[in-house]
Amino acid sequence: MSSLLAFDIVGLGPSAHAGVRASLPFLDDKEFFEDEEFEGRELLRDKDRIIREAASRDDVWIPDRAIPSVPVTPKHTPTRKPRPTATATPTKKPAKTPRWKQWKHRKHHRPSTRPMPVPSPTRPGTPAPTDRATGLEREVWRLINAARTERGCAALRYDSRIARAARLHSQDMARNGYFEHDSLDGRSPWDRMRAQGYDAPGAENIAAGQRTPQAAVRAWMSSSGHRANILDCDLKATGVGVAFGGRYGIYWTQDFGRE
Repeated sequence: MSSLLAFDIVGLGPSAHAGVRASLPFLDDKEFFEDEEFEGRELLRDKDRIIREAASRDDVWIPDRAIPSVPVTPKHTPTRKPRPTATATPTKKPAKTPRWKQWKHRKHHRPSTRPMPVPSPTRPGTPAPTDRATGLEREVWRLINAARTERGCAALRYDSRIARAARLHSQDMARNGYFEHDSLDGRSPWDRMRAQGYDAPGAENIAAGQRTPQAAVRAWMSSSGHRANILDCDLKATGVGVAFGGRYGIYWTQDFGRE
């Protein structure tokens, strides 16, 4: 029994073309192929000849021109080069932000709205900072008085008792690693000034991290509460204390008195 064999013929010599298709009955070696187009009977022995003859038949489609075989460029997914493993960079600790605080007893004083009095000249015999006071402390005192006189308040006299209380507090903060108006033992600025023999405490400003007197005073003057202390015309005396070390590197304390 015969069956149909379908196959694609690609490139049978110069007269053949890609895409030629033919359907031929398949017989085993003992059977014959019979077709009205062929004369007589022939053994199915020469497949190439049969294919060539089949290609000349009317029912075989042969394109007018060869279909070019377009080479397909092999595609591949490029191997990704392994990216270098990121080495963790130690996180830098943020620089210590300078800080400042102000302390006021009982009420928060605002800058006075009274007409600014004409600054009175410094009284003769106003005590200057003692020999123990550093140049930094003297510069803070000078800058504070310049700001006060510019705004119509009298210059603050320098009191060694207040200065001693301020210096001891700066040293205590640097040594014990804290930044507060109240000492670790619970003493307030009032307590510390009274402990040094000054009985009319008024206010306190503290700062930490500012490297110069100008930076410390600028920080205070940029804060309403600190500025109010500096420009309080009711305050009469002051003392400044500077200490080095601790978390912020440098600590500033300015205490104020009412007498």
